Amino acid sequence: PDDFQFAIISDNAGGARPGVLAAAMELVNLLQPEFVVSVGDLIEGYSDDQGEVREWWQEIDDDLEQLDMPFFFVPGNHDINTDVSLDMWRERFGGDRDYYHFVYKNVLFLMISTEDPPKKPSDLESLSPERYELITESYQAMEELQAKEHLTAEDAARLLEMARPVEEWVGEVNISDDQVAYFKKVLEANLDVRWSFCFLHSPPWQSASGVERDPGNFTKIEALLADRPYTVFAAHTHTYDYVERNGRDYITTACTGALNVPRPGAIDHVVWVTVTDRGPKIVNLLLNGMLDKRG
Repeated sequence: PDDFQFAIISDNAGGARPGVLAAAMELVNLLQPEFVVSVGDLIEGYSDDQGEVREWWQEIDDDLEQLDMPFFFVPGNHDINTDVSLDMWRERFGGDRDYYHFVYKNVLFLMISTEDPPKKPSDLESLSPERYELITESYQAMEELQAKEHLTAEDAARLLEMARPVEEWVGEVNISDDQVAYFKKVLEANLDVRWSFCFLHSPPWQSASGVERDPGNFTKIEALLADRPYTVFAAHTHTYDYVERNGRDYITTACTGALNVPRPGAIDHVVWVTVTDRGPKIVNLLLNGMLDKRG
């Protein structure tokens, strides 16, 4: 009776392909998990137009409306990156912080924000001249490609390459001291849970190019988790990756609708987790391997 299942969806933003997220939600609903967790980047973002941001969120609401179960949000860099998008996030979800936790059947879920504070486009001006120039040139090249009416496979691959310096910057992990203090209290108050899960958007242990990055304050959260069993799920890179770190499973999910250029680890998927008294059982369900009753 203590076993339960939940589903995890990955990036939809960063070149979203229309209809993929909606199809994923339809299939997830047929599976009937207890709840669904997103690891961020649901909307395209990077806009100061309140109407446009609200329209993006309405599209997400339309896709999620069919779900029979709760859906838990985690902010990604596409979701909160301007004052307008941050205000919209907090208007929708309430409160003045973007991280939280919950406990279900004596299992602890830590919903961590790697956008605390968010990285705003205006922050580019504080970078070194060399890095500023590289990122702005990459932005321009990306805009030119995205302006094309039809993207070929070669265009998509070039777009991904042009985006790398940008993704390296927006993927940098910001976790405030206040957030660490919050989770310290949460963990101290939940010493006897049977498992802990961490969900966050950008993987603090890995950059978009696959090299190790400075995990910043995430190491403090890891230290707080050190004496308990836990699993970590992230996203952002649009490619699937698994590493064992600190003797635990660290999983970077790929896509559930975002730009997906064929390469190792590039999949559209839902992660299906069954929590048992022996720990979690994890399987990746590829969207093109899941069919409804109509086939």
